[in-house]
Amino acid sequence: MRPARRDTRAEILSLAEQLFHARGYHGFSYQDIAQALGVKNAAIHYHFASKEDLGLALIGRLRELVRKNLELFRGNPIDPVAAIQAYFGYYRNHCAATHSICAVGMLAAELSTVPDAMRLQARALADEMRELLAAILEAGRARGVMQFAGEPAARALSLMCTMGGAAQVTRLKDSPEVLETVIAQVSRELGLAA
Repeated sequence: MRPARRDTRAEILSLAEQLFHARGYHGFSYQDIAQALGVKNAAIHYHFASKEDLGLALIGRLRELVRKNLELFRGNPIDPVAAIQAYFGYYRNHCAATHSICAVGMLAAELSTVPDAMRLQARALADEMRELLAAILEAGRARGVMQFAGEPAARALSLMCTMGGAAQVTRLKDSPEVLETVIAQVSRELGLAA
């Protein structure tokens, strides 16, 4: 029986995403990835000629995930409460559990130091994330399971800022309780059951 073929490109992207969330774009090198995966730097350059190419692929992967979720949400009668809980779950399971910063927050922190193409894609990612959250909030209000003042797009932006900041303070304080306190407060503000 043949051993399973290794998907080096996918492994590089997955590890690079973990390193990006933990250290930022400038906080890791191809050598870090090569050592962790047990490959040569040339293997990484084969898939991603430059670190900018890798950064663009990371953002592209995140954008694709957000777009798929938006399409799924708009195409099916998905429970908006379950959708917002999944959003909170990302912060619990990803940011708090791994002491990481969300992608939008990390890109915002490094925006002035990343290549121009990454800057444009980072802004597009933030816009798409806001659009997804606005759709969830709009559906929640229309179904009577969420309440909030103002327009869904403005509330979505506020939610993104709140959760991104909560991830940063959670990391700074090394305390998942910070995140849980913020999630509980946001849930109350949206009229969700505690």
